Parts: sequence; C-alpha cells; structure tokens
Amino acid sequence: ALIVITSIAFFIVSTLSLPNTNTDIFNYIVNGRIAAVHNSNPYFVAADEFPDDPLYPYASKNYTGLAADKMPFWMLTNVLLAKLAGNHVTTNLIIYRMALMLFNIINLLLIAIIARKLNPHYLASALIIYGWNPIVIVHAQSKSDTLMALLLLLAVLFLIKKWRLLAVAALGLSVMVKLITLPLAAVYELRNLRLRKWRALIVDILILGVASLILIILLWQNLEIATRLIALLGVVGTSAPSVLRIILIIGFGLLILGVSAFQDGRIDKLLWAWSLVLLYFCVFLTKFGFSWYLITLLAIVSLVFDWRIVLISSVLSFTSFLYNSWYSTFTDLFSPPDLLSFPAYFVYILMTALIVTGILFFCIRHE
Repeated sequence: ALIVITSIAFFIVSTLSLPNTNTDIFNYIVNGRIAAVHNSNPYFVAADEFPDDPLYPYASKNYTGLAADKMPFWMLTNVLLAKLAGNHVTTNLIIYRMALMLFNIINLLLIAIIARKLNPHYLASALIIYGWNPIVIVHAQSKSDTLMALLLLLAVLFLIKKWRLLAVAALGLSVMVKLITLPLAAVYELRNLRLRKWRALIVDILILGVASLILIILLWQNLEIATRLIALLGVVGTSAPSVLRIILIIGFGLLILGVSAFQDGRIDKLLWAWSLVLLYFCVFLTKFGFSWYLITLLAIVSLVFDWRIVLISSVLSFTSFLYNSWYSTFTDLFSPPDLLSFPAYFVYILMTALIVTGILFFCIRHE
C-alpha cells in the first residue's frame, strides 16, 4: 500500500508540474485537433495549415509541417482527448496529462495483479521497479508509450486467465499505439508456431488483421494511409554508428527467432523472451536519450523476477534518464559539455556484452 500510494503521489506531482520536459504532448494535441476541431484528416493535413489554432504556438515547429505519423489507435485516442479538452491551452495540457496519469495508475495496478498471480513474494519489488523509476515518474504522464504499456499488460493478464482471444486483441491494440510491441507480437506468434498450434496461429493472425483494418478504415481517406503506416516499419531511430545498423537489425531478427525457439507455453518464459527483445531494442535500435522508450521495458521487467535482467535494465534506465536529462537541459545556443569523451561504439560493445550475457542466462535457466 505504501509503495502504491507513493507511486501515485509521484505521478500526481509530475502531472501538475509545469512546464513540460519536451513539446511532444503539444504535438499530440495539435494533431488531435486537426480532426476534432478542424474536421480534417491528420494523416494528410499538417498542423501548419491552421496557424490560428490557439494550441499551435506551443507545438514544436520541427513537426508541425509534417502530417501525423502515429499509429491508428493512439491517433483515435488523441482525437477523443482533443474533443474533450476544448480550446484553452492549460485545459488541454492538464486533460492529456490526467488521462496519461490514469493509464499509468492502471499500469501500476495491473502489475500488482499480475505479480500477485505469478509470484506474490515479488509483489513489492515489481511495484518499485515500475512505480519508483524516474523515467516512469517524469515521462509516463506525457508519452503515448504509457497507453502502449497498458494494453501490453492487459494482454499478459488475459494470457494468465487463459482468455487467449482477448490477449491477442490487446496485444494488437498495443502495436496500434506504437510499433515497439510489434516484435513482441512476433515472438508470441512464433511461440504458437513452435508449439505447433496451427489453428491458434491462424485465428490470431485473423484477429490482428481485422483489428488493424478496422482502425485504419476509421481514419481512411485514400490508399496512401496504408502505405504511410507500412513505411513506419522501416523507421529505425538508432544512435548506433551507421556501419553497425544493418548488423544490429539482423541480430534483432535472430534474437526474436532464438528466444521464440525456447518457448513452451509458460507465461514466465514468454515474459523473459519479451524482456530480452525489448532490452535489445532499447539499447541498439532507439536513440539513447529517448528514455521514455524504456517504459514498456520496465513494465515487463517488473514481472520477470530475475535479479540479472532487473540489474541490467536498471543500469540502462539510470544512464538513459541521466543522458536525457543532461541534454534536454541545454539548447543550441548553450551547448552542454559532452558526457562521452570516448568513441560511441565502446558503449555498444559494452551493452552487447550485457545482452549476450542475458541471453546466455536465459538459455541456461530455461534449457
């Protein structure tokens, strides 16, 4: 109770603290208002078309000239929030933050329910790993990753309760918020393939396909929307040196196949596999300073109950949060001292060693 109460207190302080650590939430708002207020399609009309909108001055001009590139379920949620919020800038900001805080509190409660079912001895640890992490406290009230993590945790809960169809639907909606969970869906379906559950595999693919199609149709204007969403699959925002990117992407595919080969239908093995996939993704296939990308990783790691994966994730989250906080404090006119005086590839060599160590532990433990 103490951990939950203090976590919620942290979330409330973060929600009501002004101003923002970044402009992302205002970019969400102006894109939602394109449909909710201006009756246009945000996938085809940019915010720059409505310079008189009262929220427009607060959004980052790096993105207002571009049509939205977010997945359909988040965009529909975004439009709904924009309809509720009206035209006042503070009202919009608070409503968006309060909604994301509510999602975050639900995440905390879902972690408590799942941990209690999987291993009640680690309930307190699971809540601390997620609820007291500064990344979750600072960023979860302003990022769509919070909703993505909520739907993923719902999928885990449904799997525990053996409500498989609902689990697949929740997993699919999570992917339709942000593509970070697409590799997790791949692991889940390869798990069916590994267990030779052919009927389940076909039904799951149909559910995912139909759900995705319905969401796309709700925002449909012409065929270009489908090609734009497909193009997002090729977006890899990594900080890794360019010469390593192809190798890292191939390694990611091999990791997905490798952890899927060890699946036997148990939830704990699936969560272990997901944690390794997310860890690899967060280290090698995202920009290191984007610490909010770790929100989903922290949600899954809190349910793994293994000190090694928790330790690696904690070190990663600490360094990522520090890096993000350091560089977001400065501007182009007031540049920060460089934290990394040694070549960047040293970081990737170190993290590669940690990832390989984690995979070896996984193979030894679940042999």
